[in-house]
Amino acid sequence: LLIAIGLKGGYQVQTAQSFAGFHIVFVLGMISCVLIPLTYYHLFRRQVTSMNAAALGASFGSVSAVTFVTALG
Repeated sequence: LLIAIGLKGGYQVQTAQSFAGFHIVFVLGMISCVLIPLTYYHLFRRQVTSMNAAALGASFGSVSAVTFVTALG
């Protein structure tokens, strides 16, 4: 799934006529890549060890951020 999303996104960037909205989507993607894992880490840290909380936060954050950016693009 992630490879397909990456290939689709790369093709869209390659064939784009204009990059007018690219910066907004890029900034939103970067912000969500940081905020989503940190939020999940702090939520899970109370229930599991900090290492497991970091792993869960990274798992949920990476998929959510990529899906969000792909949906915007």
